[in-house]
Amino acid sequence: MVTRRLAWLMRRGGQQVLALTVLVALGVGHYVLSRLPVPVMVENAGPFEAGATSEFVIDQTLERPGLLLVFEGEAGDAVDLRFDRARLQESTVRLLERLGVTLPAGDHPVSLLTGRAEKAKTFLRVSVVPIPGQASRVTLKTPREAGDSGLALVLRADGARIAMSALSAGDPSPDAPPPQRMLRLDGQQLPLLSGAVPLSMLAAAGSEIRLRITPAVGGWENVQRLALAPADQRDAALSAFGMGVRAGRESQFSDYACAAGSRLPLAHPGRLADGRCAAGKARLRLVSLGFRPGLVSAQASGLAWARKGGAVHTLDLVAWLKENPILATLIGALDAAVLAWCKQVFFGGGGGGGGWRLGGGGDGAGHRTPSPPARGRRIRNPVVKMAEKHRP
Repeated sequence: MVTRRLAWLMRRGGQQVLALTVLVALGVGHYVLSRLPVPVMVENAGPFEAGATSEFVIDQTLERPGLLLVFEGEAGDAVDLRFDRARLQESTVRLLERLGVTLPAGDHPVSLLTGRAEKAKTFLRVSVVPIPGQASRVTLKTPREAGDSGLALVLRADGARIAMSALSAGDPSPDAPPPQRMLRLDGQQLPLLSGAVPLSMLAAAGSEIRLRITPAVGGWENVQRLALAPADQRDAALSAFGMGVRAGRESQFSDYACAAGSRLPLAHPGRLADGRCAAGKARLRLVSLGFRPGLVSAQASGLAWARKGGAVHTLDLVAWLKENPILATLIGALDAAVLAWCKQVFFGGGGGGGGWRLGGGGDGAGHRTPSPPARGRRIRNPVVKMAEKHRP
């Protein structure tokens, strides 16, 4: 009797451990499913915005130079352009040498200043020039000082070089003087150049370019001057495998989108905070890029795993189940079956003897096990008891 009782307890304990394990696994499965980092259409995730103390980052793999930004100045806008390390491009070098200007070779600090001219306009074109075999990371930020109505923009490209061309158009009237520009190269002040002379400069990889534009009339917000390349000139420079916002080079990304080639969950969501994104074939597309003093705002399109506001975009389980009624039914049936089985194991059911009862319980095979007799209780044979009842 004792042996059978111990065997029953061991079998019952094993069933309960198994039921508890299945129940915990079911709960963990639901939690993991609701936390799956799944891709989203990045245009539905909201814009990327980098304030005065943060920067906007574009990760790309380019096969050829691509136009990224254009600046079309208003009449009288003053432009101050400074490179940490840059060189004049070959076309500009040949042009200046024909004008009798001697130029140093290599990368040097370069500055280009365009003074205020009442009717002169300055035009800039910013392109990304890839370095073969390397992925590029272009960074843009707009620091701002209190009361400053102009735009300050800092650009840097790691794994690529930024090319910038400048041209000024003056007053078309015959006797109007042409706009003048001041070019300083490696500390050498070059002769004043007419704004009609096109200048093209190529920044060294990893060096900064500081652009400052002071509007002639009103604030910067009145006229959109600096923007993405026109729609008919957009090319590979506006595609990216990743983009995001961070406080600085040593900081994690608060916002980051990594182009997704499929709708499968992301295996390592922690990489989004570090801006680590595999450069596959999938691409995001820059749709708009707006600049205001102290703010860069970008809109993009495409399917991406996204991190916004420090949180990774995860599966909306309720919405997903509504969109997939067959899977919702299967998951519901599985949940119901597991819960019913666990209830049977822990609390027992009808006549099957599946409950946790030390007296009169089942032996696990559908047979009833008699309860042990109470101490001091006399067990009488029912036949003897009936005979005594009818004794004369």
